[in-house]
Amino acid sequence: MDKVFNNPYRVLGLVSPITSKELAKRTSGLETFVDFGKVKDYPLDMSASNNLPIRALESIKDAARNLESDNDRVSNALFWFYQYDTVDEIAFEAIENNNYRKAYELWDSQILSSSNPKFSWLINANVISLFELKSSGFVYGKLYEVIERYGSIIKELDKVKTNALQSNKNIVDNSSISKTMIDSLVEYASSMEGSVLELLGAFSGYAEDMKDYAESKIINPYITEIQDVVDEVERGLTEEESWAVYGLVDKLKDKESLVRELDLYCNNYKVQRVVNDYADTAKRCSVFANNELEESGFAKDIIDWAHELPAYGEVKSNIADNKNKLEEIIEEESVNKIFINIFAYLEKEIYSIADAEWLLNKMVAELNVITVQSAKEAELFRSLAGACAFKLIGKILEVYKNAFEEFKAQPDLDKLNAANATIDECYNLMSKIQREFLYIDIDDEAEESIRKAYAHISSERSDLQQVVKKAGGKKYLPVVATQDKPIIGGVLYTISNMTGINLTYLRVGYVIAALLAALWPLIVLYAVMTIIKSVIENNAK
Repeated sequence: MDKVFNNPYRVLGLVSPITSKELAKRTSGLETFVDFGKVKDYPLDMSASNNLPIRALESIKDAARNLESDNDRVSNALFWFYQYDTVDEIAFEAIENNNYRKAYELWDSQILSSSNPKFSWLINANVISLFELKSSGFVYGKLYEVIERYGSIIKELDKVKTNALQSNKNIVDNSSISKTMIDSLVEYASSMEGSVLELLGAFSGYAEDMKDYAESKIINPYITEIQDVVDEVERGLTEEESWAVYGLVDKLKDKESLVRELDLYCNNYKVQRVVNDYADTAKRCSVFANNELEESGFAKDIIDWAHELPAYGEVKSNIADNKNKLEEIIEEESVNKIFINIFAYLEKEIYSIADAEWLLNKMVAELNVITVQSAKEAELFRSLAGACAFKLIGKILEVYKNAFEEFKAQPDLDKLNAANATIDECYNLMSKIQREFLYIDIDDEAEESIRKAYAHISSERSDLQQVVKKAGGKKYLPVVATQDKPIIGGVLYTISNMTGINLTYLRVGYVIAALLAALWPLIVLYAVMTIIKSVIENNAK
């Protein structure tokens, strides 16, 4: 510590307090020795410490200049031996005999046994401690004690000034002296291995203004170092090429340990602000990676890291929100990737039963190779598999309906045979759908729809085959009713509206009945339907 090892009092071989006359005499004497090429030693040089003072002509003159003002004389007196009472005299004798440990123990015992230890004991014990730290290795616990003692010395500054300057009249500012002392201690701690942040607690006994000053002196360099990197990264996100974000994130991560350490030891508003700036900048890097680079994986790594960083208030909440949103985006991307082919098949147009069968093969093949990883994906799989089944069934029913529409328009045997052939195709495809989806996990609604559709088409196919067989060689068949035809069609349409029975099913039923019945039964059937219509209408009223 330069304030001790090159202290002006030490260089000149003096011990506080001194007069201006003593200072001038010692300076002149040392300069004479140097002119003759000789090196002068003094009893309190601490020569056994291997840290001898430099007594060259220039260093002697500098030392003298640094003791000319009252302010400098008091400030430097705090970092070199001070003789104030007989305890100091006895301890100095031990130092002259190179027994530094004995001297320290004498001062330390006096400090511990006194409720108001003398400032000279505190100063002298600290000088020995600082030499010990220099020679035997740096220990924060020892420096912690030194700092605490200087806190007690500050409280006795008025006594120090009066004794050191031999006068009550001076313009030495206590605050300036205290700050200079704190500056020296922090500078010394910063030059050692380890973190100076560990020493924040050592200043807790200082006056509030000095404690705040010490805290600022310690943490400001950390804050500046972190803020500089934050500013650089933020500029990079707006000015540099997009690929540069990878290097910017690395620079940001290099300061993580510093941020955590700062947050661990200090929680004032300045620390919280820079900690929040740091975490928020990490979040911005994640957003940039996702939006500009379209690297959702990289963005996820960053936001996961940012989420673990210390942060406060709204910043912490925003990071958590961003993390959740990004996870949703990634999950959606994952789902889209897994089901991309199924989505494409569901959008594909089907023009025929042959198309439907081709699409069935593709859908089943894709569904059989899909592997789901979560309950949500499994639920979506069942829904999409069901949608595939609905799409195919829808086409089958459409083809089935169109065949009967054509038959209605021209109810002859050729059209009946064509309808029969079409329903055979629909039946065969429906049978295949039932088989293929038997071992595919689909939702209950789709499963029930497959069962019902198969049962219905199977039943209709059987009935139609009977009609074809009984129609024999008839060329023309009775007219099929529609809602536009006022007789039978009107009856069927009314029944459909009143009962909710599908009109197509009623039409098919009527066609089958017409094919199986002769003319008079048709008249009877019409009469029955008319009666039913009247009853339903009366009930409705």
